Amino acid sequence: RQAPRAMTSKKHSGFDQSKGVALCASCDRCRSRKTRCDGKRPCGNCAVKYTKKHRLASIDGVDLNLFECVYSPAKRRGP
Repeated sequence: RQAPRAMTSKKHSGFDQSKGVALCASCDRCRSRKTRCDGKRPCGNCAVKYTKKHRLASIDGVDLNLFECVYSPAKRRGP
């Protein structure tokens, strides 16, 4: 038998320290389109959408607040 391994921490922890609430693992756009989100800010899908929309080669030097990549609080489930 092997000892249980500890959970590894990801770059995106899913917890907003300023508000004290857990955030969803995928952004609102990826969740609505049911696509895989990488959890970065901005995520890969939102970055590609922005570069195509504004005809840019890369997102270097672009303010991160201009992206429409929003992580909403997790919905509470259960009784």
